[in-house]
Parts: sequence; C-alpha cells; structure tokens
Amino acid sequence: MSREIKFIEWLNNKLDLKLKKTDDKFCRWDAENEHYLVELKIRGRYYSEKLLQADKGLGLIQSAESLDKIPLYIVSDEKGVYIYNLNQINLLEYPICELVAPVTTEFEKHKMITKYCYKLPEEIATKTLRYA
Repeated sequence: MSREIKFIEWLNNKLDLKLKKTDDKFCRWDAENEHYLVELKIRGRYYSEKLLQADKGLGLIQSAESLDKIPLYIVSDEKGVYIYNLNQINLLEYPICELVAPVTTEFEKHKMITKYCYKLPEEIATKTLRYA
C-alpha cells in the first residue's frame, strides 16, 4: 500500500472525510470526495513554511471552482498535518519563489527543472493536526 493511500486512510479515520484517491495519474489532484478536491504532500522533514507548487495550486482552485468543490492543500511532515482551504487564502499575498527540483517526486528520475512555489506559513492553515 502506498504512502498516499495510507495517509488518505489516516485522514479519513481522523476527520471522517471519506476521501478517495484519484485513479488517473495525470489528474490535477490526489484525492476527492463529495465536497473537496485535495492535493497532498507527504514530507519527510519539517519546514515552517509549506511549499505549494504554483501551477498545481492554481489548477486545483480552477478545477474545484468548475466542479463546485472546495480546494484543499494538505501537507504532512514530521510535526503534524496542515490543512489549507485555498478558497480562504489569497495566494497573491505570498511571493512566488523558484526551486530547482526533480521533474517528478519519483526520485529515480534525475532530470531537474525550476518549479515556482508559494511559501505558505503554517499559521494560516485552516486546521492543524498533531500526530498522537
């Protein structure tokens, strides 16, 4: 079972979200339910600012609007889980930074590209969960 599926199950148990992982690997979001489209990031290290890839965040907002759903960005790291309701955040208030990173999160791929990301402070997360 993948880390994403385990994390979705954990979220469903903790918050009763009834999220389902998307089947399409080219989909703009990782999971959804009746009310939400969700982009997930599972980080191995803690960072006080959570990076949201600009194109993914804006695409998620656009898709959610067209489907009359709420776009959520959920980040997990070693300190907790941070849930951002992107409808409640004005992304234009946050500067875009450049980050040179692998083209995909599959680490056997070594091609590097420049990604443009928003740095979201954890204090603006709509909800924060701590691991018990």
